[in-house]
Amino acid sequence: MSPIWLYLHFPNLQLNTLFSGNTGSHETLPVVVLDAKKNQVCQRNGSARKLGIQCGMGLATASSLSQQLQVVSYCREVEESQLNVIAETLYQLTSDICFFQPDGLALRIHNMLNLYGGLQPYWNMLREHLTRLHIEYQASTAWSPLAARVMARNQINTISDQRDNIKTALGQCTIDSLDIHNKDKQKLKRVGLHTVADIVALPLKDIARRFDSYLVTYLGRLKGELHHPLPFFHPPEYFYRYLELLYEIEKTDTLIPPVKRLLNELESFLKIRNHTTSELTLTLYQRDHTPLEVTLGSAQCEYRAQSWLKLLSLKFESVTLTAPVYAISIRVDKLQELNPVRQDMFAGKQAQISTLQLRAILEAKLGASAVQQLCYVSEHRPEYSQKQVPLSDTDVDAASVDILPDRPGFLLSEPLPLQEKVTVIRGPERISTGWWDNQQAVRDYFIARNQFGQLLWIFRTPHNYWYQHGLFC
Repeated sequence: MSPIWLYLHFPNLQLNTLFSGNTGSHETLPVVVLDAKKNQVCQRNGSARKLGIQCGMGLATASSLSQQLQVVSYCREVEESQLNVIAETLYQLTSDICFFQPDGLALRIHNMLNLYGGLQPYWNMLREHLTRLHIEYQASTAWSPLAARVMARNQINTISDQRDNIKTALGQCTIDSLDIHNKDKQKLKRVGLHTVADIVALPLKDIARRFDSYLVTYLGRLKGELHHPLPFFHPPEYFYRYLELLYEIEKTDTLIPPVKRLLNELESFLKIRNHTTSELTLTLYQRDHTPLEVTLGSAQCEYRAQSWLKLLSLKFESVTLTAPVYAISIRVDKLQELNPVRQDMFAGKQAQISTLQLRAILEAKLGASAVQQLCYVSEHRPEYSQKQVPLSDTDVDAASVDILPDRPGFLLSEPLPLQEKVTVIRGPERISTGWWDNQQAVRDYFIARNQFGQLLWIFRTPHNYWYQHGLFC
């Protein structure tokens, strides 16, 4: 099968990233991204385009066309981060993805067409994934990644596996659209080569007689006659997303919408891998202050964004910002395979949330240290045989419940004198201990039943006094 490459060019990647999922004045106001080093507009929205603002235009010229012009500084890191997000999304359809930083991806797709039933069904599926990302793009196919790149960057959106169609579309591009040095472009024009069609028509050996090895190599790769080694994308093992906010936020409840966006990306990341997580770390970057880290855990491993958002909303009630937040990030290092909870369909009506979900809600609301459990310890005195530990504490010196005698489910805070008639049904169980800490206990314990049929846990002292210490529930 002849090689087919698909190139995706994202002309407004930073703008799309900043405004994705947001509505407001940016839809009507002209917005541009300015490359401060070159003092040139490199991206623009639809409103700026209608006013005649062009890419490559200086800030002074662009500002003269609109008094309401909004300017955003260009940040290469934002585009590279978003390009990784796009690659992770498209990895579901194609494994051979190459980066052309900072605004392009090349996909080797000819080995995937049989799986999807042809180029058009594959393209329809890929276009659906791109639509969900709300990102502008130009797309073209060709026999080499460089040929597809030239067409996509020139807004020639040709999706075809027919070589003649690709050749015709590529031939429309001028020499100026090639990624070569300006001096090489002038040399090509001086010998009468003005379009890509002129170059494609020439044998590579004829070009090699007049031009240096760099240009020959580039043109050979463009025509698909020379091998073009490219590193392929490998999805990361862990999740990390960074989002710079459109404006500074001073209240935690206002952070919910941008956090929800990152959680949706986390959900997609986990679903693709069939994984869940029990913990995530949200970092709030505060102006002129140390970043604030908020660690959120869930006893029942989750992947759904809505579940994490509920927990985070409760957690935010106890979080105080010391300065306005200008950016946020989410990091997840602990991943686990998804094991769905099995429920018996004949078990009747179930609670709306599970025990683990309730625990996660309480820990988010009150803090992990406030949600505790009773644990048996190695101590024969009943009042000291249990202690409270956090639910998350698994390193506890606990005695096995199976080896302990019968103990009541409810233990009184302190023994009370027995003041009713009872019938002893089991006992005695003698406890004589505590001599080493001056809290010696010598007691004979019995299980007894009172006149109401309740089972009591009682004991007798060496002085023949009787006390009630617990109640079997």
